[in-house]
Amino acid sequence: MTLRVVTLCSAARLKMSPLWQDECVVFDAASCNTYAVPKLSAQILEMLQAEKALKTSTILAGINAKGDLDEQELIRVLDITLEEFQRLGLIEIIAS
Repeated sequence: MTLRVVTLCSAARLKMSPLWQDECVVFDAASCNTYAVPKLSAQILEMLQAEKALKTSTILAGINAKGDLDEQELIRVLDITLEEFQRLGLIEIIAS
């Protein structure tokens, strides 16, 4: 995994609400787009809302606080999730 520093885009104004057991609805008031995201993705967005910027290692540690998830799979999912969030304009990768 490449160490990156990630932040929410300055324009993104997110509101999140639980939808189902395994998904969450995310509304970006800046773009008026709504996304259904897995709970893991919602956790990442919540962490980014709470902090200005986070290292990917900090995000991983927060998600896997219990240490019961497969770290390699988690890294793969995190990389894919961050790339998708960047494509949607929700986050910026500010350092690699």
